Amino acid sequence: MIALLRSAFVNRQVSSGVPWPDFQSAIAGILPRLADCTAAFTSSHNRLGQNLCWENATDDQICQAVEEVQSIIEELVEIYRSLWQRPFPPGVEKGQILCSAVIERIMRTMLEHFEQAVFVVEKPKEAVARFGSVEVHLQLVLEADKKIEAFNQWLANETCELALEKTPRYDGLGTLAAGLLLGWWIGRD
Repeated sequence: MIALLRSAFVNRQVSSGVPWPDFQSAIAGILPRLADCTAAFTSSHNRLGQNLCWENATDDQICQAVEEVQSIIEELVEIYRSLWQRPFPPGVEKGQILCSAVIERIMRTMLEHFEQAVFVVEKPKEAVARFGSVEVHLQLVLEADKKIEAFNQWLANETCELALEKTPRYDGLGTLAAGLLLGWWIGRD
């Protein structure tokens, strides 16, 4: 999972080809998938944590839980790559960068979380020195609210309104932020 997330950052493709015809077309397949992906990740991550804490969990159960989390990370990376397959329409190019920042923030949080978990397992003495214990907290807070706010502010900007006359503000971002907050609230238990 770490390698997959690192690779997504290192090998980010450059948009090429014909730009999307309009802004709505550019984000239509991205934001709903992102909201679904983060909700699925929360559930899968919680199941993984439950399996790792359960003394009677079998290797198969743990492997299945890890594979489930990994498949969701693969979907997230695919969403990220889809965003960069084609350029956004002229005049709204910044929207691609801001939308990407939301996804990148989520991916970076996941990457840091899994790197810390591996560090604790592989280097317990160093982990005690750094974190005070070898206890691994499988609490993962996916915060993208500042990135979402920047995206929404950009959409509300007067200069963007002219370029987006027929494109309303994407309210799905508020739903995504609420989903992330709910996932955090449920996941902290």
